[in-house]
Amino acid sequence: MPNKTVIPLNQSQLYKLTSPRRLADVLGLAEAELRAMATGPDRYRQFEIEKKSGGKRPVEDPVAPLKRVQGRIAKMLARIEPPSFLFCPVKGRCYVSNAARHRGNRVVHCLDIKKFFPNTPRVRVIEAPRVSRRLQLVRRSIRYEQDNQQIFT
Repeated sequence: MPNKTVIPLNQSQLYKLTSPRRLADVLGLAEAELRAMATGPDRYRQFEIEKKSGGKRPVEDPVAPLKRVQGRIAKMLARIEPPSFLFCPVKGRCYVSNAARHRGNRVVHCLDIKKFFPNTPRVRVIEAPRVSRRLQLVRRSIRYEQDNQQIFT
């Protein structure tokens, strides 16, 4: 298996994107195709699966074309060198090494974030700092479906 080439964040194709057209180029898509994926009504197949502990868990499975684009983006993100403060899911770093780094500190915060992604406010994803408003369609295409038409106004 070949070694994975790791690049600094500022060298990533995704880092300096300024328009949907440039994103489409990077992903090998026509801009109209990218816009359709970001705003189409049938981007996800929704269903529920049984939990081992009982109850059901909602699942949103992207349709094949969207899943391919998400895979391309994931590969680009995987090539970016992770920052030193990130532990999981970085190979060779884990919760144990993270805990060791904090040993001796007087204050410890324990968080249990239930259903993290469904409960993440849209503003935390869409309105993130240093992100061009024109690229909001990318973030919305990944998960958030509300107000997609506002991207183009």
